[in-house]
Amino acid sequence: MPVQIQEKTEGLLSAITALGGVGLLIAESEKSSKATFERAREQLLNNNYKECSDYLEIMEVLAEGKDKIFYIEQGTKLDGLVLEIIAEFEAGIVSLAERKHNTGLKTAVWTPTKTSLIIMMSRKQIEASYPRLFEYINFTQSL
Repeated sequence: MPVQIQEKTEGLLSAITALGGVGLLIAESEKSSKATFERAREQLLNNNYKECSDYLEIMEVLAEGKDKIFYIEQGTKLDGLVLEIIAEFEAGIVSLAERKHNTGLKTAVWTPTKTSLIIMMSRKQIEASYPRLFEYINFTQSL
């Protein structure tokens, strides 16, 4: 793993683990974003972070009481329901419609100062996402 990516990821992890909140890892180079995300992903897994694939899994993991979570955005922009979780992160509670199985509302409750959520996105995805995204992010790090 390149030292620079490892050092930058470690810096973000130490701050967000100590203080809780939402962190954003940004892959600046579109060409190498997959490789960058894979290196950062390995490091997060080695630091006991749980990988989530969608908003529903994030909510399930939060409801279980896990305190280290990360999500890699796969679409062209940040999923709107993941954005909703990020926007409500400091409140420590969110209720969203469960759209996979149409079973109604799903609610997750957590302690925001003891829980860290890291979102990984490319610069292009960020530019296509909600313009006020950075208002909800506590820590950012470019890779």
